[in-house]
Amino acid sequence: MELKQLQNYLMIVESQSISKAAEKLHIAQPALTRQLKQLEEAFGLILVERTTRHFQMTEAGKILARKSAQLLEMADAIQQEMADLSIGFSGTIRIGTIGSEMEIMLPQLMAAFIKDYPNVSFKCYEGGSIEVLEQLRHGLIDIGIVRSPLDKTLYNVIEWPVQPMIAANIEPRPWLESSHKLTWADLEGERLIVHHRYAEDIRLACRGFGYEPQFAVMAEDTRSLLLMAGQGMGTVVVQKDWLKMIPKIFYSKEIDAKALETQTIMLWHKTKYMPEISKKFVESVEKYIVKL
Repeated sequence: MELKQLQNYLMIVESQSISKAAEKLHIAQPALTRQLKQLEEAFGLILVERTTRHFQMTEAGKILARKSAQLLEMADAIQQEMADLSIGFSGTIRIGTIGSEMEIMLPQLMAAFIKDYPNVSFKCYEGGSIEVLEQLRHGLIDIGIVRSPLDKTLYNVIEWPVQPMIAANIEPRPWLESSHKLTWADLEGERLIVHHRYAEDIRLACRGFGYEPQFAVMAEDTRSLLLMAGQGMGTVVVQKDWLKMIPKIFYSKEIDAKALETQTIMLWHKTKYMPEISKKFVESVEKYIVKL
């Protein structure tokens, strides 16, 4: 099994057709069919159920496609590492990040860095914290940006300032007049818009004040939460820095909820290779964080 075979197999999967894949690869269809057959014989498994009308990947075929993509990405990373040794401070920095940081902080960090290193490019992947950590473990990215909490045992980290939770609404609310930080008691009767990640903690906290919270929306995407709050659907409960994601003007107030405070964390694996240009980017971020 060679990398070229896996590349060709991925083209078959992407094209959903051996003939279309052969055309894109500029090779004869019988030759590509033989390659697929050779892979199936090597693994002793059928990868693609093919008839004249249907193209259907088997479960084994789906697994091979996913693993092949990861393997080819790692091969590219190895080539990049070797190039780093000869090129110096240029190349591509691979970053995996949660979506909120792609809109709040990362673009300005990247823009500032490119001013000093104009030959650098970035390859960014967005996903949840679990996905980012998985990519980091497999060496598919050099740097990850996630939200706490997390187990830092395997990683070197840079920590942003801790962010409090706030309640925000596009209309003035009675609890804005409070002279102290809000408690969950102040939000009784509000229709809350919350991230799935915090919903159960918020539910338990509200029950501690003797009431069941009203959840207008629970969702995964931070921008969606803010957009829905911006449409007047309720009071959104988010980390303070998330308000930077959309230009809508919100009335907001901090909640006394230490248990839900989080922070952005940049991390990289302690034992895996880090390209020199990625190390430079980490250094520039460290200097930026000191100024916050």
